[in-house]
Amino acid sequence: GGEAAAEKEQRAIEGARRKRDEALTDAAAHYRALRGVLDEMAAKGMPWDAFINAALISAAFAAELADEALARWEELRQSSACVDAAVYNVLIAGLGQRGYTLEAVEVYEHMQSCGVAESTLTYNALLTALERAGPTFAGAAFEIWDAHVAPNAERASEPAQPDGVTLGTMLAIAASAEDAQRCWEVVKAASAGGTWPKATNKVRASLKTALRLVARARKRGVWRRARRVDTACKAMGVRRSAEGLLALLVAAEYDREAQGALEAAREYQMEGGRRAVSGECLAQLMKAVWRAGDWRAAEEAIELHVELRRPPDAAAYGLAMEACIGGKAGRAFEMGGAREVDCVIGPAAPAALVAAVALQRRAEGEGTLPPSLSRCQENGMLVCDARGHTPVAAPAAVLAALEEIRAESPAPMVSLRILFADGGGSVSGNAQRSVRLRATLDRALGANLGAGVQVEADAVIVPAAALDAWLMRPLFPVVSTAAEDVLI
Repeated sequence: GGEAAAEKEQRAIEGARRKRDEALTDAAAHYRALRGVLDEMAAKGMPWDAFINAALISAAFAAELADEALARWEELRQSSACVDAAVYNVLIAGLGQRGYTLEAVEVYEHMQSCGVAESTLTYNALLTALERAGPTFAGAAFEIWDAHVAPNAERASEPAQPDGVTLGTMLAIAASAEDAQRCWEVVKAASAGGTWPKATNKVRASLKTALRLVARARKRGVWRRARRVDTACKAMGVRRSAEGLLALLVAAEYDREAQGALEAAREYQMEGGRRAVSGECLAQLMKAVWRAGDWRAAEEAIELHVELRRPPDAAAYGLAMEACIGGKAGRAFEMGGAREVDCVIGPAAPAALVAAVALQRRAEGEGTLPPSLSRCQENGMLVCDARGHTPVAAPAAVLAALEEIRAESPAPMVSLRILFADGGGSVSGNAQRSVRLRATLDRALGANLGAGVQVEADAVIVPAAALDAWLMRPLFPVVSTAAEDVLI
């Protein structure tokens, strides 16, 4: 079956080639017949006008008789025959399509020297010829763009105003040459003139390359440029992918655009789905919010991890807390190294982050800490009410309360009563709160001190002695090289 199918396909290819050759033979015969008739007309004193010259040259190219077209061009150059923009456009387009790049450029130069006004078709034909020739002729294309095309981009009435084909061709040339500045200039011209390049696969691929190049060009204002190129990608129907988002986030990190990075990530999530925000993108997002030192963005970035069902790793939490509390936690993570990082974080990391955000909010005067830390009038005991929190958020309330005690320690120290049983809550929810609070206290106070915690039906009590011993410990102890000794 496979051999028969291959033979059938080969016969079909050979048949198509025969039909093509027959069509070219017929076209060549028609061209020569037409040329004979036109020669007779010229001999009888009926000169060819510009329209006839353009039609004859176009017929020669259609019959794959480029030599005939060049010969007619030589005749026109040596005579005083009428040559207008249509003839030049046909010549430039035909020569460029068949690989005669230098000849196409010579025709364009002759057109300029004769004072014939160029049009959009002229530049489209010439730039397409230079694009076909590859990166070698990119410099020539850029010179023509700078001198003749770009100045007309915002002039709606200009006959040589670049259209979608012009901009798409230049974008492909700039992308193939990996010239970030030129990519940006073309996209800027496209958006300024209101004419986006024609939505072809070539243009889409060029835009994707342009986004990568522009976003990684480390220069001032790179985020604004990258976002504008991304807008062009969206207008042209470029699929939202992790590759494009990663390029944007790199630009956001360089320009310290934390909120912009979050907006881009959520936009890609909505339009491209979960796959458009890869793990690599999330890691780059955390770098962007860390570089900007934006604790609000750090909090939202961690939430985005959870929404995408990609639990944040130790590096993500480290960068988030670095942005929230001045870097102590992040530096401690770095000291621990990759081998011990899981021991540093553990299940209490989300709570630690929320507590760090709460401390930062208080330092910036944006409200009080999330938990309600008060003193009982009856026995003088400190009370932390975590009943209004979810089982996941309750540890955050406890850690924030501990930091409040560290900041303003009562003298003498008293016990801390943590209320966790919610009268309107379920039994399983209260049980989860109890387990999570015990685990949090074990990590925050240390295994030895945490063992002294008393668990009641509706509360957990931390003795005053345990709190005193905890206050004597450094806030961020040096991380040892042994994984079992690592504790933040």
